[in-house]
Amino acid sequence: MAEIDYIPSHHPASEYTCMISDAPRNTFYRNALTKTVKDKIVLDVGTGTGILTAYALEAGAKFVYAIERNPLSAKMANTVLSQCYDSSRFKIIEGNARSKEVIDQIPKGSIDVFVAELLGRAMFDQGQYESWKSFETVCHKHTVYIPDSLVVEVYHWEQLNDNQIIPAEVTYNPIIKNINLPKFENALHNYLLQNISTETNEVKLSYSTKNASEWIDTRCTLGQLKHVNLPEKITRVINVTPKTTDSTLNFQYNIDKNNSVIALNNRISCNVTGDQLEFKNCERLFPWMDSFFYKNLKPGTYEFTFISEESKTWTIKKLNLS
Repeated sequence: MAEIDYIPSHHPASEYTCMISDAPRNTFYRNALTKTVKDKIVLDVGTGTGILTAYALEAGAKFVYAIERNPLSAKMANTVLSQCYDSSRFKIIEGNARSKEVIDQIPKGSIDVFVAELLGRAMFDQGQYESWKSFETVCHKHTVYIPDSLVVEVYHWEQLNDNQIIPAEVTYNPIIKNINLPKFENALHNYLLQNISTETNEVKLSYSTKNASEWIDTRCTLGQLKHVNLPEKITRVINVTPKTTDSTLNFQYNIDKNNSVIALNNRISCNVTGDQLEFKNCERLFPWMDSFFYKNLKPGTYEFTFISEESKTWTIKKLNLS
């Protein structure tokens, strides 16, 4: 099989190849779908390449509505899926998933299984929670959500040497693997070969870090945590589900000693099926192995707030408590 040497950064597949080749991610979603979708109607929000729709169809879903706002991705998903499955079993809907025009194309109360992977390094920065709320009218009280729990945990080390946190310049190689659907994988590979020009052998993605002073946030890859002993102190600070009514995302955390290091670890679960995925265990670069580190923290109480507008990131400030 011919190799894909390069995917231009402006093409959505430049990010998809990392995500869809991540074995733990694929295992989580495929296992949960296999346990829940047979003879059911499924909604896949943000279908991308169509991989989650493919898993659902493979597991016997009666019908899948797959929504994708990017025209290039929607075309890619429709072409690839049509080569692998009966096109009467799925519908690609191009458009903004939260728009009335898109939502109105799905019968009210019809969705048995809602699946989406709208999760980035800050967990809430790609709209998973908002999509749950946008599609409430097409779901029903027994709808299964995959995932159905978004958890943020604080990992707290009282001391962690700089050489134990390794921000990396990572070589990105657009190889598609670990999907475990040979027909779909080959169809996607061939589509990319035919539609994306080859130019160079690799793209390098760099993530920089610097020493923090006081409580300034410093970011580097959380993926290196698998090479570091987990801290004794792990605290769950956020748990969002489809039933969550207050979307305000913030928490306070107390630091007792100088030069503490904390990291935010993301975990998703499908409690109905018992499947879960910790982002730190994922294998590929973007966005699974990135999260937020905070280094050289001084004693005090810190407030973390997720800003959903524009920056879509966690902010941190030290509180002056009397």
